[in-house]
Amino acid sequence: MDARKEIEKLKREFVSLKTEEERKVFDVKLRNNLQSKTEEEKQEFAKAFVNSAHSDAKRIKEFCNEATIRLKLQEILGVVSMAYIAREYFHKSKYWFSQKLNGNLKNGMICSFTEDEMKTLVFALKDINAKIQNALNLIV
Repeated sequence: MDARKEIEKLKREFVSLKTEEERKVFDVKLRNNLQSKTEEEKQEFAKAFVNSAHSDAKRIKEFCNEATIRLKLQEILGVVSMAYIAREYFHKSKYWFSQKLNGNLKNGMICSFTEDEMKTLVFALKDINAKIQNALNLIV
């Protein structure tokens, strides 16, 4: 088994552990596994482990960014219509927008805004802000 696949298998096993005793058994198993490897295999394993950690950290950062965006948008969605933003700026339905905003699963994949869609969303919010400011200037 190549190191990358081995790391993924170990991660799946680790997250399934329920008790501290299971974690201790896993630690012993992991240490024994590493001790049985040649120096070259250890280097390959270490490289795969670091790559996996970087990949996981990137996914966690993306998830946190998306969660932050969702929280911030929740503050204004009672005021600004999700259907309006979806229709006027994305030419999509409010359901499409909601799936992206809430990170719903679709066809086994988590829905999220692409980089271009985020640019469109930023533009939409700035444009709505400008419209509100123009209306305010007419009133005041």
